[in-house]
Amino acid sequence: MHSGKKLVFSALLCSAGVLGAGPVYAAAGALDPTFGQRGQVTISLSNENVIANDAVLQPDGKIVVAAVFMPTVATANQIATEPFGVIRLLSNGSLDTNFGTGGNTQIAFTNFINTANSLALQSDGKIVAVGEATSADGTLSEFAVARFNTDGTLDSSFGNGGKVTTNFVGQLGGVRNPATAVVVNSASGEILVGGSASECARCVTNTALARYDTNGNLDPTFGSAGMVSVKAIGAPTALALLSNGDFLALAGEAIVEFGPSGSVHASVSSTTSGVTILATSQGGSNVFQSNGDFIFASSVTGEAGRRDTDIQLVRFLQQGSLWTAHSTARSSISAPTRPSPRARTRLRFSRPDRSLPEAVPANSEPEGSA
Repeated sequence: MHSGKKLVFSALLCSAGVLGAGPVYAAAGALDPTFGQRGQVTISLSNENVIANDAVLQPDGKIVVAAVFMPTVATANQIATEPFGVIRLLSNGSLDTNFGTGGNTQIAFTNFINTANSLALQSDGKIVAVGEATSADGTLSEFAVARFNTDGTLDSSFGNGGKVTTNFVGQLGGVRNPATAVVVNSASGEILVGGSASECARCVTNTALARYDTNGNLDPTFGSAGMVSVKAIGAPTALALLSNGDFLALAGEAIVEFGPSGSVHASVSSTTSGVTILATSQGGSNVFQSNGDFIFASSVTGEAGRRDTDIQLVRFLQQGSLWTAHSTARSSISAPTRPSPRARTRLRFSRPDRSLPEAVPANSEPEGSA
């Protein structure tokens, strides 16, 4: 009998972390003792491996997770090789049994691999999840967008029974067309989705964008029939809507500004001239700050070698230049728990900041560590 692998979350009290929001009960950077057991929750789903790709925090403290479900035992009612869906946790880390079936909802766009990559919350509490739908023969890859009601059921007023697909690349061998970021305009209800489009393994990877109205229809005033595909930064990991109608897209250390209709600007200039950010995507490896600066999180090899993994945060100015106002270019802190002798984890920051855990020199250890 297969019990399935376990989905593990660790809640850190960091200002940029989804799972760290809420009251502070421990030192910055420490595991939140109010979440699960000492800041960690292990969730076991029967007969399924689970991959969590994104998470957002609801105003009530509940946590919504974009997940890929990989059944370990084939069943007669299995909807896909890998379904696409969402999990919701209560603020204490337990499954929200009032959401979906036992705390999760699984759907499929194709009978093969369906990947949920990013989430956004609407002002009415509905959940928008975006990702990729693929076929077994490798000829289909397209944006997959779903909207869920607050109880985890598909929203029948959106698209076709709660689901929409958008294809930028046709059906060819080796195509890739995943959606990787999403942001909702709370005033208009419009949904902006970003991803990438490539027609073959060695073809150029374009930045792909689609804008939908509140019912899931492509917006004809955006790009070409609601779609934009342009050589820019590849697949965005974060999006931000601006008060002048423009929007920003991030991919790691790269940033680009688009006009309201999807045209690419020659430079990023709005946030340096007083334009404000109205809304941003809520998860992923990039985070926008309110002034247009942005932070990129990545993993790097630590000082102890390949078994030492650091989490590195680098802050950039609005136009993409590295933030260099502090004399210490890089510093790090150790993880709050005692490190394993075989797999040490440390947190590394590009800049000590009051909004981030206080840093110590890279070659030092905090008191009490071993």
